[in-house]
Amino acid sequence: MADNDKTTLAEEVFKKLQSEYDEKSSKHGIDSLQKEIFSRLLENVVKIDNPNAFPIDVDRRIGSMKVLIVLDDVNDSDHLQKLLRTPYKFGLGSRIIVTTRYVQVLNANKANETNQLGEFSLDKALELFNLNAFKQSDHQWEYDELSKRVVNYAKGNPLVLKVLAQLLCGKNKEEWEGMLDTLKRMPPADVYKVMKLTMHESLQEMALEIVRRESSEDPGSCSRLWDPNDIFEALKNDKMNRLQFLEISGKCEKDCFDKHSILAEGLQISANELRFLCWYHYPLKSLPENFSAEKLVILKLPKGEIKNLWHGVKKNLVNLKELNLTDSKMLEELPDLSNARNLEVLVLEGCSMLTTVHSSIFSLGKLEKLNLQDCTSLTTLASDSFASKLQLLLLEGSVFKKLPSSIKDLMQLSHLNVSYCSKLQEIPKLPPSLQILDARNCSSLQTLEELPSSLKF
Repeated sequence: MADNDKTTLAEEVFKKLQSEYDEKSSKHGIDSLQKEIFSRLLENVVKIDNPNAFPIDVDRRIGSMKVLIVLDDVNDSDHLQKLLRTPYKFGLGSRIIVTTRYVQVLNANKANETNQLGEFSLDKALELFNLNAFKQSDHQWEYDELSKRVVNYAKGNPLVLKVLAQLLCGKNKEEWEGMLDTLKRMPPADVYKVMKLTMHESLQEMALEIVRRESSEDPGSCSRLWDPNDIFEALKNDKMNRLQFLEISGKCEKDCFDKHSILAEGLQISANELRFLCWYHYPLKSLPENFSAEKLVILKLPKGEIKNLWHGVKKNLVNLKELNLTDSKMLEELPDLSNARNLEVLVLEGCSMLTTVHSSIFSLGKLEKLNLQDCTSLTTLASDSFASKLQLLLLEGSVFKKLPSSIKDLMQLSHLNVSYCSKLQEIPKLPPSLQILDARNCSSLQTLEELPSSLKF
């Protein structure tokens, strides 16, 4: 049986038996340190200067303890002796369980009992699956037939059983049926190959592979895409008219710039249903002219090449709640955002070429957070009135000489940061709701109105 299967069984045995023992330790791999094991068992940091001669108090304590230790994948006969000195030092009833590929490891350490692992029987496989799929659920019996179908599919492989159990845990019957229908087109051997990539990421890898198998011949019809090549092909061929969520991260190097540009241009024909768009290092100077933003809720284009969000007619942004253009070093201006009446968060931090902020943002009634940190070309913040719900205003590192007097009308503002505004000369009257004012390193500050009593020092 493969290493991952033995590891799975070791974990299950440990979980099942641990309640019977005073102290437990489950250490995986031959590199587990002796100090870690005994510190865990004794529940405090143990200092062992000589690994061949334990301190008297350690010997005394472990000699009276009933312990359970599980050591996984031990492939050197000397490791048990080096880690534990000898298994007979522990108290009566202690149990040490070792998994290994080599029977001589067990023989050399005089194991009391050895077992050669094979495929589970149907009953044992069902027991393992139910243990992971239902936890303490009272509805296990309702899924009995579905559970048996999963067990039959897994053909007794413990790792496949465990991963499928965790994928299905908490799902309703319809979701179980859907998973089983998908698995019919995916042999257990392929599932196992996916999970062998890494134990820790097996659930994610398994889920992604199952989704990919939904429609491997036509990626555009999949419910989710994550492979760059699949995304590229689907957008290039205009097969993503149902696209709702798109995230592209990672720096666009020269060898992939053309693909990124084609993907970006493809948005104008494929993104009518888009709700979420996050694109690091967006490669174009603006969003495509026909880009549909009507259903967009979150738009993030950090660290990109964008100069203007879009050209032409004003967009319908009725559903937009967050706009984040952090570190868009080429951004020169913002469009009219008056239609974004549900906008709550606007982040323009690090937009160093931005010279003006469109006056429409100050009339947005639901705006709660405005971040203009390090906008080093933005010299004025002129407005007759601010959005009434603004709570957080971040201006750190900006080059304003003064703040607008209308800032006093922000009756829900609780946090104002003007630190490192080296040219700021005047801070006007502030609203009574303000709790935090950060004005560190304002080296040119000359005038400061009386501070509100609500400030927390």
